[in-house]
Amino acid sequence: MRVLVTGFPPFPGRPENPSQRLVQAIHAGLLPLTDCELHAALLPVEYAGVELEFDRLFDAVGPDVWLAFGVGKQACPLRLERQGVNRDHSDRPDNSGCVRTESVIESAGPATRVVSTDVVGLQTELRSVGLPVELSDDAGTYVCNHLIYHARRRLSERGADCEFVFIHLAPPEFGLPVEKLLFTLQIMTAWFQNQQGGRDGQNRQLAAR
Repeated sequence: MRVLVTGFPPFPGRPENPSQRLVQAIHAGLLPLTDCELHAALLPVEYAGVELEFDRLFDAVGPDVWLAFGVGKQACPLRLERQGVNRDHSDRPDNSGCVRTESVIESAGPATRVVSTDVVGLQTELRSVGLPVELSDDAGTYVCNHLIYHARRRLSERGADCEFVFIHLAPPEFGLPVEKLLFTLQIMTAWFQNQQGGRDGQNRQLAAR
């Protein structure tokens, strides 16, 4: 199983981004997973740039699972986003200086694009090991939401069998230490491997009939 973990650098109003620290920890070899192929990268905090980098990384890595992390405003350390909305709206510029207010992401697109992963099951697994996690239908209207909406659109267009999940981390004052975030990643990758193993077994049974 090939896993891609992405985060974001700091951006206006957020001088520290815990998702960047997570990616840096992976690059430093602090998450030695032997049962999957692990990749990690930073995405630009740019409306246009994040689309280009998503497409480039998807083609370059070909992930089975894409775990996208960003920083939110919530107090809960982990928040699994269930959908992206077709709206860019923030007075805050992105890192290229672009400001988008009341803009649509896709002119003829649906109002929302829902993630296909069983995030309820993933939440249950994370809670079973004591991790504080909640579900969310509101990823905001900044670059994180833009990424979710674009990812679901692109994966649907390609018919790609890739699990894409977006996780909002709490700001540093409420968040988990990087060691706990690495543990969270271990639990998540193990859960996806179990899910994939179950699907592979079902496919083998169907093929044998």
